Amino acid sequence: MKGTCLKGRYLLGEVIGKGGMAVVYKAYDFRSGRTVAVKVLREQYNQDAEFVRRFEQEAEAASAISHDNLIDIYDVGEQSGTRFIVMEYVDGMTLKSLIKEHGALDNYSAITIARQICTALQIAHDAHIIHRDIKPQNILLDRRGVAKLADFGIAKTSDSQTNTSDGENGVLGSVHYFSPEQARGEGASAQSDLYSLGVVLYEMTTACLPFQGDTPVAIALQHMDAEPTPPIQINPKVTPAINEIVLKAIRKKPEERYQSALEFYDDLSMALVYPEGGFIRDLSEVNALEKALQGSTKGEERKADRGLKEESKKKLWSVLEAKRLLQIKWVLAGLSAALVLMLAAFFGLRINGGGWTQRKVEVPSLTGQKVEEAAADLDKEKLRMKVIETRFDEVNAPGVIIGQDPAPETQLKAGEAVGVVVSSGPESARLPQLKDMTLEEAQKVLESLGLKLGEVVRNLESERERGTVIGQNPKEGTVLPNGSSVALTVSDPPLLRQAPDVVGTPLAQAKREIESAGLKLGEMRTEFATGYEVGTVFKQSPEEGTQLREGDAVDVWVVKAGEVARCKYQLQLEIKENNSQVNIFVEEGSLYLLINETTSDRGTLDIELNLESASAGEKTLIIFVNDEEVKRDTVTFVAGGQ
Repeated sequence: MKGTCLKGRYLLGEVIGKGGMAVVYKAYDFRSGRTVAVKVLREQYNQDAEFVRRFEQEAEAASAISHDNLIDIYDVGEQSGTRFIVMEYVDGMTLKSLIKEHGALDNYSAITIARQICTALQIAHDAHIIHRDIKPQNILLDRRGVAKLADFGIAKTSDSQTNTSDGENGVLGSVHYFSPEQARGEGASAQSDLYSLGVVLYEMTTACLPFQGDTPVAIALQHMDAEPTPPIQINPKVTPAINEIVLKAIRKKPEERYQSALEFYDDLSMALVYPEGGFIRDLSEVNALEKALQGSTKGEERKADRGLKEESKKKLWSVLEAKRLLQIKWVLAGLSAALVLMLAAFFGLRINGGGWTQRKVEVPSLTGQKVEEAAADLDKEKLRMKVIETRFDEVNAPGVIIGQDPAPETQLKAGEAVGVVVSSGPESARLPQLKDMTLEEAQKVLESLGLKLGEVVRNLESERERGTVIGQNPKEGTVLPNGSSVALTVSDPPLLRQAPDVVGTPLAQAKREIESAGLKLGEMRTEFATGYEVGTVFKQSPEEGTQLREGDAVDVWVVKAGEVARCKYQLQLEIKENNSQVNIFVEEGSLYLLINETTSDRGTLDIELNLESASAGEKTLIIFVNDEEVKRDTVTFVAGGQ
């Protein structure tokens, strides 16, 4: 579908993600001028009622909540039977890719990412939405390190049926990450999401999964019955605090895990302050120990009993210490809550009649505005937009708002949504004459009619100005339904360039002149020649004045000295990226001459090279990695040396 323009607005580019149900494309939104991600339901599922329901469910669930740690949903639509969701594009990578590339994360990074996902889950759970598919593949990291939770494709509201088993489609969710109750096909809850996040934290800190198996069934059975290897035994760098947090999060019984994402978040925060652990709240162990101590016989004086008492005292002291740390934790939590209230008061809450009430704002009139303009107006009023319907309209162009709910001047609380009805253009349109327009002009005309640009055929033999429409299919006057594609033929004659005269010029200057002419430097050969200085071009092909297409190559021959000088050189570098290009140049007068090139993956590069130069003597080597200078060395080239 690359090159398809959905709704005359979203131009699909490269594929950036694939799933069993849908394909995600990087796309350009012509109206807002921003890059977006478009998830398109796979063609074979467009007629499958269950997959369509699940796809629409994702859009509904994700658009109902908004936060920096959640992927924003911008638009939902359907065109010619193809269903799609337009969402925020994250310029970064998935958490799964990060773990694959870098292995186990350091403790601080793992906690930071996990806390952000806790925040996202708390927002979702407060809205009674259970994600049910928490895994590293669904956690995106942008270039600022912000984690965003994506893919609510199998999410459900917590007050609806949340069985993980989904009829003939089998078990939903990813078997390596779902909870024991999901493995049994039972209802999923907030604790199920937190179990999956515990597995993700396990993987972040160890680069391993807690349960492995040859089949999904074997893995599911381990989730229900097997105990995982503690993370600290796999990676000794894992702190005791993180180890305790992970093991609590992935307990078999939901009531023994974290009961909320906020509770999970608090313990992660404590792990930053008290990496040695000991603060995990587990009242079952405390109560059992206190009962055991109360049941000890007071009058026993035998040595063995005295030893038992001493051991009991030590255990009780540990319990009291744990309680002390718990008290510290709740004090910190109280301070955090107080800070949240203060910020809430500052950013939109006010005291009214002795209680807290949210500031109300007036809904502006949006009818007749373009979607992006209306969204900006709502944003100024601290309101948000929700597209509730797209409708054919004979008067308004696609993307224009033709209705809103609630009406203008209605009072809403800051943060609430205003529903809008958006025009998708006329139900059918008569195709005008597009010939002689530019491609950009023709595309705008098509969009205004609710049509879309289809295949663009480029005619290289045309004598018309580049980018001019010289043909269309269907022809002028054809009546087309909304969303139909129109193919255009566009004039695209090649740009002709003349090869410059670079004979007698130094190589660097020759390269500049060739590129300035709209061409590129092709093959470079070095040969001994008289009448020219070493390092200058003494022959070129094609010759000066030859007509070439833009981007064609010009080959050159460069003078080298009569006798080759050599030296051995030990190259040692730290390479930061895989498949890096390493080039070594030797400084010859005002020129840099390439004398060695190699590629290397990330890590330490340590190799011995036999370098050659056109002349003997002490010279400077300049080392570039991926076109960036990283090192200079002075070496001596010996004529005829080995």
